[in-house]
Amino acid sequence: MENILVKQKDKPKRIWEIDFLRGLAIILMILDHLCYDLSFLPSIFSNFHTINNPAIDFLVYNIGGIYWSEAREVLHLIFLSLFLLLVGISCHFSKSNLKRGISLFIVQLIFGGVMELVSFIIDMNMTVWFGILFHISVGILLTCLIDLIFSKIKKVTKWVYLGLGITLIVISVVFDLFIPTKSTNQITFANIFMVLFGGLFYGGDYFCLTSTLPFIFIGKFLGEVLYKERKSLLPSLDICLNKPFCFVGRHSILFYLFHQVFLFLILGITMLSLGYTLNF
Repeated sequence: MENILVKQKDKPKRIWEIDFLRGLAIILMILDHLCYDLSFLPSIFSNFHTINNPAIDFLVYNIGGIYWSEAREVLHLIFLSLFLLLVGISCHFSKSNLKRGISLFIVQLIFGGVMELVSFIIDMNMTVWFGILFHISVGILLTCLIDLIFSKIKKVTKWVYLGLGITLIVISVVFDLFIPTKSTNQITFANIFMVLFGGLFYGGDYFCLTSTLPFIFIGKFLGEVLYKERKSLLPSLDICLNKPFCFVGRHSILFYLFHQVFLFLILGITMLSLGYTLNF
């Protein structure tokens, strides 16, 4: 019993605001993907324009239309940056970033393989080899490498992260590497560098290292500066209303991996029950 009490006492308390913000970012991502799914319903169901259901039409052309708006593009970049900053901050709290990075990379390989199979079955480009999980795992593993290199001069490590983050942002802006304007349908030894660093767009869900690593590195810097004591900065604001967001934030990987499955099921069952017919 004494050992159990000691373990419970030693277990670090989670920082609620980090879980909350991560949960908020995941929920907004799910809503973003819902808008994307709604916008493609007319091309998935062959008799969509024949039925003309007012409620479905409203969802498709108003809610689904948000996905293609300029406002959505700006908000998407803001919340993606927030999520990546939180990844970096979380690296400050992890007991083993190496284990976490390798685990996420393995999950990404499995997820990428599944999406490759889905793409083949439905004959649509749904590949996710360079999605957010890939970049998170690479970013975490790079923090391990940087920490190892500067292990003997830990006091300057946080400034290395800040310097790397700012430098990568400047390079990305100068060479316009945040959002590639050209795409490729095939990965080769000749173009892999361009795909990784923002020269070429590839797949159905794509990010480049130049648009993700800077925020992970800056997040690592913020974690070491703001959470040096590993305590919440806003303990008085930790109220019950935060718990749903914190729950999603604590289980963000599961929500990321499976949210589209549930969205497809809900939309599919709803559309089929209203008499819509699949186009394949």
